[in-house]
Amino acid sequence: MSAHFLPPCVPPSRVDETLSRQGFALMDARSVQNWLAVGPQDLAALQPSWDDLPSDEYLKDGGRYRRRRHSCFIVDGEDVQQVPHRRHWQPLEYNALHGGMERWFEP
Repeated sequence: MSAHFLPPCVPPSRVDETLSRQGFALMDARSVQNWLAVGPQDLAALQPSWDDLPSDEYLKDGGRYRRRRHSCFIVDGEDVQQVPHRRHWQPLEYNALHGGMERWFEP
């Protein structure tokens, strides 16, 4: 027997509330397209950036199973500005395996 779990996607009308409550919001592709008024080809144009993620060199268990980038932004209404590149840091209480160290991922 296998189980199938759907991701906890939120509709565009609940993105602000969800971001405020849990710090992230997951939307399905069609909702993103509607929210941003773009077509599927516009989202597909992002694909190469996902295919070019550098390896995470900070995995304490020696693994090579994760790829990532890290950037930070300030969002003020419709205005989105990328802030200067900075370290990614999580306390051990939040990330027991890979926390407690400065990690510098490519933006």
